[in-house]
Amino acid sequence: FSAANSTINLDINSVGLKGYKFTSLAFLNLIILNVTTSNNEIAVAVKGDNGIPVTGLGEDNFQVVGLSISKVTSSYDQQYLIVYKIKYVGSLTLPVTVKLWDTRGIQVTARYP
Repeated sequence: FSAANSTINLDINSVGLKGYKFTSLAFLNLIILNVTTSNNEIAVAVKGDNGIPVTGLGEDNFQVVGLSISKVTSSYDQQYLIVYKIKYVGSLTLPVTVKLWDTRGIQVTARYP
């Protein structure tokens, strides 16, 4: 998983805010659930802050190292709530490395097995 910690200092003199400071934490977790070489598919789960599943990810958010991605779909899963299926082009050799960038620009990398 990846975690980012940012601190923001804010001064808006026109409305009387001076010295306002806050810290924000951001988390991103990528889990490779399964790799099926017979149909060129990798199943992953992605969780963000507070373990909440991340929605709205697509081909532009994922990279399978050494392979091209042809399609990314998502579906409901009882355990993980949302599972992404990454279809890839080419021949896969294990271990496989998947990289993910979320909409905030946070990157995480997972390896299987």
